[in-house]
Amino acid sequence: MKKLNFFLKIFTLLFLVQNQISLAKENKILINVDNKIITSYELENKIKTILFLSNQKLSQNSIDNAKAIAINSLISYKLKKRELENSNIRYDTTKQLNDHFKQIAFRINETPNNLKNVFENQSLDFDLYTNEIETEFAWQQYIFNIYRNKIDIDKNEVNNELNKFLKKESNIEKFNLAEIEIILTNEKEDKRKVEEIKDEIKLNGFENTAIKFSQGTSALEGGNIGWINAKSFSKNILKSIKALNIGEVTEPIYQTNSVVFFKLLDKKLEKLSEKNIESVKKQIIDRKAGELLDIFSNNYLSKIKNSAFIEFK
Repeated sequence: MKKLNFFLKIFTLLFLVQNQISLAKENKILINVDNKIITSYELENKIKTILFLSNQKLSQNSIDNAKAIAINSLISYKLKKRELENSNIRYDTTKQLNDHFKQIAFRINETPNNLKNVFENQSLDFDLYTNEIETEFAWQQYIFNIYRNKIDIDKNEVNNELNKFLKKESNIEKFNLAEIEIILTNEKEDKRKVEEIKDEIKLNGFENTAIKFSQGTSALEGGNIGWINAKSFSKNILKSIKALNIGEVTEPIYQTNSVVFFKLLDKKLEKLSEKNIESVKKQIIDRKAGELLDIFSNNYLSKIKNSAFIEFK
């Protein structure tokens, strides 16, 4: 019922701002999230940033399509920021931020040092964007610190999986991939979002859609997750990926609490060696740990959101 009320509030707010996003003159408080406010200026900046980074033109239609995404993202950002402040722990995100800005600069054919000027030329608040991204990287470290002792990977299970692979394979298959991940909420909303993402991929391309919609950490890099060993995936995901030709996208893959799309950018075979056998083993472990951390993070945020006081003005 809380989730239903939450979405009803969002749709009510969307209705109230249907004809304007505040492109404007007056900065109003739109939402109170546990005494952290979301203003019309922040919402406008978030929508315009989403559209800029996903390479979409600013129009009333594109603005309307991005509103719900922007509101959900800002609410999550405020809750994560509040939780991090309450923890009284500082996290060093310098390297992650620098790497992220290099990725953005590369995509738009700019230098990282000139990125702030690029944002300002687009009438975007670079400091607001930086704060959001910094919070996301700090949140990832925060979740890891909370749950690292609960990431119990069965060594025998890892070794059994590795041995089965070595018996069957003389080469290592690797895939260069991008992903779009969204968190499951309710059946009706999930179905609508999946169809919206499919349409968006056809219209604006996978990378731009990942920037706009994906809730996975790879969204910050346009969905790119790089070269991944075949053994890093569960059987059903691997089956879907292996069926792709380069440039194709999987059908939505439903997991425990999320839906994922993968795009195959490239693939290759590598001969087995002692070095890449260890790499296979590490990737099996990393995959299992990553799956657990994603579940912990999503559940923790959902718990916070359900208990938070969220008031739509």
